[in-house]
Amino acid sequence: VLAVEASVLLALEDGRPEPAPGIRCSPCVRACPVGLLPLEMAARIRAGDLDGALDWGLKDCIACGSCAYVCPSHVPLVHWFAHARGELAARERAKQKQNAVRELVEARNERMERIARERVSDRVAAELLSLIAAGRVRPGERLPGERRLAGMMNVSRVSVRAALQQLKAQGFVAAVQGGGTRVLSSGASADAPLVQLVRLNRENLRDLAEI
Repeated sequence: VLAVEASVLLALEDGRPEPAPGIRCSPCVRACPVGLLPLEMAARIRAGDLDGALDWGLKDCIACGSCAYVCPSHVPLVHWFAHARGELAARERAKQKQNAVRELVEARNERMERIARERVSDRVAAELLSLIAAGRVRPGERLPGERRLAGMMNVSRVSVRAALQQLKAQGFVAAVQGGGTRVLSSGASADAPLVQLVRLNRENLRDLAEI
């Protein structure tokens, strides 16, 4: 207790203990119940090498104060160890905060990209359905391949593939064995135009209600 109180009195204004010279004797080593080398840990902490202090067993220190009590040079060892633990805890909190922020940013970017892809695929599906309804692609005929459609509409193949999946689910097209997509329905006779609009994007239902 006396050693800890003395170390607090020797503390600097910024909370770090004032370095005291050590003679590198062995009483602190013999007094440590965990078998650590307290002065080696303190030397690395004073040099700002917290990782080095960890390598010398800082996490194993139980902060009993025995080393500081027997130190003939009155080195505030316990205070140095407490300071290092505080610095390591602050570093860990900062790391966790950075990781949390990075995860939030990545999740937001992924969500925005997914929304953008969904919107593009809805537009592609609407354009394809317009071609089918206008008779430019008749029932039984094949649609152009994904690569060609992507080039025609200036979108990615992922968006074209998602649009075709929508039309397949709605029964307008079907996959052809061996590759390609065949038109099954003209779209004009399947449902009314407003129903088709809602089928492609449920958000359109809210827009129609507002109108």
